[in-house]
Amino acid sequence: MEIKLTYRNPIWEADLDNRYDCKVTRVGDYTGILTVEDRTTGNTLLSEEVELSYGAQFGADMADIGYWEERIIGIIDGIQ
Repeated sequence: MEIKLTYRNPIWEADLDNRYDCKVTRVGDYTGILTVEDRTTGNTLLSEEVELSYGAQFGADMADIGYWEERIIGIIDGIQ
């Protein structure tokens, strides 16, 4: 029996303060790109490769989400 997985993209999204679009988009089996965009300026504040635990086969891992949230808050707090 063969199981074919269909991956969701983006894997994870968040809207922060009705201003910042945050998401992780899959680019490989175990990697994604974490991006943060400021909707008011159109600027991309962060775009970096991140690891996807267990390949995020059933969605984002809670530990990954915690790391991404900390990273995002650090970036945004650094510019305000």
